[in-house]
Amino acid sequence: MAEKKRFSDQVVWIVGASSGFGAALAHGFDQAGARLVLSARRAERLQSLAASMHQAAAVPLDLAQANSLRDKAAVAQAEFGRIDCLVLAGALAQQAPVQQVKHQVERQLMEVDYFSQTLLARSVLPHMLERGTGQIVVVSGLLAQLHLPGRSSYAAAKAALEAYFGCLRSELVLAGAEGISVTVLVPGARQTAVGAKALGPDGQARGGNSSAAGCPVGLAAGQSLRAIAERKAHAYIGLEDASHELWRLAMAHPQQGIERVLQLVRGQRDGVTG
Repeated sequence: MAEKKRFSDQVVWIVGASSGFGAALAHGFDQAGARLVLSARRAERLQSLAASMHQAAAVPLDLAQANSLRDKAAVAQAEFGRIDCLVLAGALAQQAPVQQVKHQVERQLMEVDYFSQTLLARSVLPHMLERGTGQIVVVSGLLAQLHLPGRSSYAAAKAALEAYFGCLRSELVLAGAEGISVTVLVPGARQTAVGAKALGPDGQARGGNSSAAGCPVGLAAGQSLRAIAERKAHAYIGLEDASHELWRLAMAHPQQGIERVLQLVRGQRDGVTG
């Protein structure tokens, strides 16, 4: 396997590793020979996951605690002496209309889903520049281009991530640091509990069931490892389903994409399917 050769003895720091897609990525990297630093809020689950790997260390962190993140990055780098690949997979989801969302909830979404990600990247970047090699992997989503109701701040954060790290990619080229690459992953619908944990208008998780629809997280992780191994700039991850086709339309023909999204929303409002 290409990723087996690519990740042998590489040090990969996964932020958002304790469950779901992040945990599936951790298992994939572990099988591909990487040494892992695993981070998330739930320390006990994180430590259990690290103990199941060949070479892994747990560094618990909370993406909402901005003042602690630079120190956490230093701890992560000290575990194996370097970070070859930073994977930013942690995020909060959202399910609430614009006019109902409290301002502090919007700020919370942006703090976790955007500002923490850029801060962590800036924390590891100097060491990558010093060594002349490295990779930053950012998990975006379909909602960066598909503007569905009730997802405003989450979609804004994902769009901001794509713009920010796209600019960073260009800056690295301008600086002659092309040994450092930026990969943006765009996962489609996956079988995870993210939707059940989505924040409502007051910042409380809405609850509900995990999604049984979409791409199995193991398959999504395998696709992601291939894209990372190939150092792709931008890669869709998931099934080639209706959501994927709509995303492709929105990317290639924005006006048509908007019209199709609004058609679907009107159908949902009026109880029309198909």
